[in-house]
Amino acid sequence: MDSKYKVYCCTHVNTPCFNVPLYTLLHTGKAYDGKHLDMPGDDTGDNISIYKDTFDGLGTGLYWVWKNTNHEYTGLCTYRGYLSFDGRVPVGLQDVKELFEIKQIDFIATSN
Repeated sequence: MDSKYKVYCCTHVNTPCFNVPLYTLLHTGKAYDGKHLDMPGDDTGDNISIYKDTFDGLGTGLYWVWKNTNHEYTGLCTYRGYLSFDGRVPVGLQDVKELFEIKQIDFIATSN
């Protein structure tokens, strides 16, 4: 896996993740909800996990990724909102490389 790229998938429930190394589940609001899910949480390092009620899980996850990771290209999605093209879910590493390096796209936002 190219560590230059990573997409963190924010969740607060046990959920399957696509078997694609590009994606990593992130338990958001872990300090707030006190759940212990089998995945990394946003309650380590520099974090605002306890403020999930104010910023929502996507906000606490975004803050954690910003402060605690250093991939050259980083994405963020929810467990219900994977980026997809032409019905292919999820977008893979080659698609991400093309978007950022070949097409020179700086930012992608999705919603479900």
